[in-house]
Amino acid sequence: MDKKKIILISFYTEGEPYDIGNNLTIQKNIFLEKNKNFFDNIILYSPRSLIKKNKNWESILYNKEIYNLHKNNKQRKGSINKSWIKLNLQLWKPAIIMETLNNSDIPNDSIIIFHDIDTLKYPIYIDNFDNLNKKFFEELKNKSIALCRDAFFNLSIDCKQELVRSYLGSHGNTLFHIWSGCIGLKKNKFSIDFCKYWLKITNIDKNRNQITMFDSYPDFEWHSPEQATLSVSYYIWKYNFSRSNQITSFFTLNYRKISTVWNFKNRFIYIKKFCFFILKNNIFKFFYERIIIIFLSNFRNFN
Repeated sequence: MDKKKIILISFYTEGEPYDIGNNLTIQKNIFLEKNKNFFDNIILYSPRSLIKKNKNWESILYNKEIYNLHKNNKQRKGSINKSWIKLNLQLWKPAIIMETLNNSDIPNDSIIIFHDIDTLKYPIYIDNFDNLNKKFFEELKNKSIALCRDAFFNLSIDCKQELVRSYLGSHGNTLFHIWSGCIGLKKNKFSIDFCKYWLKITNIDKNRNQITMFDSYPDFEWHSPEQATLSVSYYIWKYNFSRSNQITSFFTLNYRKISTVWNFKNRFIYIKKFCFFILKNNIFKFFYERIIIIFLSNFRNFN
């Protein structure tokens, strides 16, 4: 029987002449060096390696229509991320995770962890690497999917209203956003089905693009494409009676910082922040938005 593995994956761009992203080769090398002793295998994807393997990746990585749609749009300044539109608004992320889950060389029940790679922009990632193996080994003992609710941010901050209203029947003001920069999966039918759904709704251009009629919605920064669809997928699964037992999530007390420490001090900080979040956003709305999601995720076909 094949031994279960713990595998770390990520994605980087090399810049011209290989692709139109930023040159992240230094970050790639840091990523490899810092993680080489923690995992059974590290898989790094790049546009060049993906397209060399299969030309179909060109349509996943690049989309001129999406690029031109955003380039010529007069939406509020700062609500369009130019780096994202170059690479088809992050459609590659659920796609490479599905690619990894479908890899026949990876035994079933292995743990697959995705983490963003840009350690120069976010030095805190280097601290995360020390904790990823232990964190997801614990989180995935009896679960198939483990996601990160990052620093008590509202979903409405980085998920456009068109998406959250359509799929969750709410404005997302009391829902927590899910960070797509750190994802843990146990390779099995449940995680594959979840990622298929995430990829499916992310592949719909209107879900992924940053164009919105609500760019002046209170506290809205911009639409984080694959992160917003991951958040929507999480809530649809979390509140579905037949699927909820396979998915879990954990909070970060500090922005993008993964910690395995859960002492009295951290518990107190968590309770304090959680209570503040509920009081700030209205306790009645907090429960109302979740009741709506329970209804939609159980009585509306979302396959």
